[in-house]
Amino acid sequence: MSSALPPGIPTPEDSKSFVVETILEGLLRSLPPDRRADLVSYLQAAATLDGSEALERQRGKLCDRWAVAAVAAGHDSEVGRLAARVMEEAKEVEEKIDAFLVDLEYDLLRRWGTPRGFHRELNQSFEALREANKLASRVGWDAVPWRALLDDLVTATADGS
Repeated sequence: MSSALPPGIPTPEDSKSFVVETILEGLLRSLPPDRRADLVSYLQAAATLDGSEALERQRGKLCDRWAVAAVAAGHDSEVGRLAARVMEEAKEVEEKIDAFLVDLEYDLLRRWGTPRGFHRELNQSFEALREANKLASRVGWDAVPWRALLDDLVTATADGS
């Protein structure tokens, strides 16, 4: 997927943070092709991140909180009305996302091995991706605050400040 990026741009795999790598890979696969260039600054920042256990734990928590907020946003009245009209389409998209996440998990496990806490943070990352895709299937990517998630992930500190 990273071949769709301009030459010289780091790939998600260049990040030492498997949480950030997971989110970036997922977004590169999910965002419409004309929106993927919006990830360039995040890919550049990701290449310089610290992947320490404490930071990965904090990033996992950020993904978890973001997913909860995305679920809440998906239940407001306007989105609820839209969701009723596209329920079947959303179910199909969710099935495709689940298949993608299984493939992505396999790829990451091969590449990273299994660091301590990996499964918890990976599940939190996958949940954020799942909710982003669900919301996008209902209201479009313009309404999904994925940039806020990436901003939080690349500026995360181990103490949560």
